[in-house]
Amino acid sequence: MGNWFFKVYQLLLKNKIGSALLLLLVLFGLVFLVSKIRFEEDISKLIPINSENQDLQKVMKTVNFTDKIIVTIQRNDATEVNELTQYATEFVDSLQTHSSQYIKNIRGKVKDDDLLRTMNFVYENLPLFLDKEDYRTIAKKLQKDSIANATEANYRTLISPSGIVSKDMILKDPLGLSFIGLKKLRQLGVTDDFVLKDGFLVSKDKKNILLFITPKFSSSETSENSRFAKDLYALQNSMNQKYSGKVSCEYFGAALIAVANAQQIKRDIQFTVGIALTLLILVFIVFYRKLYVPIILFVPTIFGGLLAVALLYLLRGEISAISLG
Repeated sequence: MGNWFFKVYQLLLKNKIGSALLLLLVLFGLVFLVSKIRFEEDISKLIPINSENQDLQKVMKTVNFTDKIIVTIQRNDATEVNELTQYATEFVDSLQTHSSQYIKNIRGKVKDDDLLRTMNFVYENLPLFLDKEDYRTIAKKLQKDSIANATEANYRTLISPSGIVSKDMILKDPLGLSFIGLKKLRQLGVTDDFVLKDGFLVSKDKKNILLFITPKFSSSETSENSRFAKDLYALQNSMNQKYSGKVSCEYFGAALIAVANAQQIKRDIQFTVGIALTLLILVFIVFYRKLYVPIILFVPTIFGGLLAVALLYLLRGEISAISLG
């Protein structure tokens, strides 16, 4: 074996230019392969895989609520409710325009179609929601003066801007019998802490709006979510500046926490590796009292590291950034 390495050395020594070109070619090839490797930043990948932990990870990845991003929009006491809903409208429109590639859906804004479907459902199943007292109320609505008042109210609604949306329901239910059923449907709810205002779920004191964003990517895919998080925080800053602190928003969610953890992990790895390399270089320089010794020692190490990571790319295609650090 020793003779073989010696013959290789002599061959390389005789062809210095060719050997140098071959070395550069191999080096560029290794760098190319290393640049293609995909680094995972999911902390759960560090958990040993056995039957119990595998089931736990599977459950965590299939639970839908863990990937939701909760947006809370709040106003101060001196700000009107209309500005709160206007902020929410601009926020949702901006997300759908500039970040739609990262969003699966946004919950918390009730569309006009949803309201009409609910009204139609209640109207078509109205007897199921009524009791004896409700029938007495309906009998009063059938009086001539009640019909006249309802007709006048419907006319005012039809000539207003909201008539574009409500005209179909007025034609179908001119006496507003569906609203009796809607009140009963509301009683089936588990809480009355939220009310509907301009299509948004507003808290009972009308100071907060809740929105729920479902990202297209799971919380473990931090490379994609990091770009989405950047867009979210940029939108938050611009909106808060526009409304001068009168209305503001905050975010909560596993995806954002995972992105922050991944960024912190990267910083920690870079910091610790930087300290280790600096100390090693200083130790070698002080011990050998020659500046070129660290270069002689580290060049093969770097080459070996590139070779190892390149082989990992060929075998696996991805590697945990935490374990690599």
